[in-house]
Amino acid sequence: MWPGLPSVIIRFVCHVPTGMVGIIGLNLYNLVHDLDIYDVLPNGKSFLQGLHLVGTVGTATFAWNFVMFAASNFTKGFLLATIGFIDLGLSAALILGITWQSQFLPRSYASCKDAVDWRNGTDGRNLFVEVTKANLETVIPPHKSCRSFVQNWAVGIAVIILYLVCGLLNVILGFAYVEARDSFLHPAADYSDCCSCYIPTRWISRPISILFCNTKLGARFALRYLSKCLQAVRRTSNEKFQTSRAKDEDLTEKSALALISAKVTDNWHYVDIVELSPTPIEQFGTNFELEKLRKYTCEGISKDKCRVCKIQICNSCSTLGPVWESQPYRHMTICKPCCTKCFYTSYCRIDRERRHKRTDHRATCKVAHGNIKFAQRPNDAIQGRLCRLCEVKTPEQRQEILDTQDRLELQREARDHLACSRCNERLSSNGPRWWVCAYCDVECHDHIHPPWALGV
Repeated sequence: MWPGLPSVIIRFVCHVPTGMVGIIGLNLYNLVHDLDIYDVLPNGKSFLQGLHLVGTVGTATFAWNFVMFAASNFTKGFLLATIGFIDLGLSAALILGITWQSQFLPRSYASCKDAVDWRNGTDGRNLFVEVTKANLETVIPPHKSCRSFVQNWAVGIAVIILYLVCGLLNVILGFAYVEARDSFLHPAADYSDCCSCYIPTRWISRPISILFCNTKLGARFALRYLSKCLQAVRRTSNEKFQTSRAKDEDLTEKSALALISAKVTDNWHYVDIVELSPTPIEQFGTNFELEKLRKYTCEGISKDKCRVCKIQICNSCSTLGPVWESQPYRHMTICKPCCTKCFYTSYCRIDRERRHKRTDHRATCKVAHGNIKFAQRPNDAIQGRLCRLCEVKTPEQRQEILDTQDRLELQREARDHLACSRCNERLSSNGPRWWVCAYCDVECHDHIHPPWALGV
């Protein structure tokens, strides 16, 4: 469906009312503009100006509506948005004229029954009575002339509502088409291509497109910055809760440490200590007291770490087993940090080169709905060394532990003193963290990344 189709439908609906407002409005203005009563009427001059403005703009809108009824269905992008802005401009002029008229006219037909006494002038004269006197050939009672003015005023309000809807739809659909076209899912030419076949309107739509692109840059950055702030508040509250729980378990850990330390010998392996600890293996890397015992275990043997739970192992207490790559690990190896300045100037923009780059890469990686998703997982598992605790677990349990450990590792790495991957400047110790996919060259929205650095 063409983006301009809703505009065609609305223009068809409001075509006759627009003609009534313009043509009848001019006739009413010609009927009363020669009367010398407006200096004494309350808001009389404003009423006359509003009547003239509505008649003139209404007639122009009627002609514009006729032309655009045939052309709107074949427009899109910035050209459609430009047409929408013109619709809104015509609506604004009609609103001004209707407002001026409403300062004098009654708001309903019922008030026209007393038209002969409606807002008389300071000298006692009445507008509708003067209209009757000035047109003796076609005698129009005052209440009927009042109804004519009120009717045209009411139809004008209806036309304004329809044209506001039409203009807003054209602007939204026009810019939405540009956004969809510029997306890496829909590669297209430069934003001015949609106007290239309309030479007279190209110079109108070009400034609007430039203004929109620069406004869009600031708006996108402001929204992303606000999102980072909200994520930081939520994550900070969660970390405080986890810290309070860790303090409650501190005495239990120290008691276990006292018992274990008395039994450590050269024949013990680190996995033996892990088996005696009440800390779940998924969170064992966060227990720094027990981490100190690494150097006393697996002594005299080449040491490594379990590919799944990351605890210390050696050849005597480990075996080879299949391990699949985790999602946090993919983020850790692919996503790179970026400073706020580089993010604003480079990654808020959608330029042609990066759009094609993202299109080429979307077969394996794409940013959608706030997550980085991979189209395929490796079918072949990687052989890695496993401790005897992970060896007996199912592949699903191993994957769950691996995801948790890699997530913790990602959090620890993000708290280090990082440098911008683009300008190599050291990142601030307190501020937002921006993460960019090295393949797609666009921001990674996944919440797995720390949104904010709090004094790292």
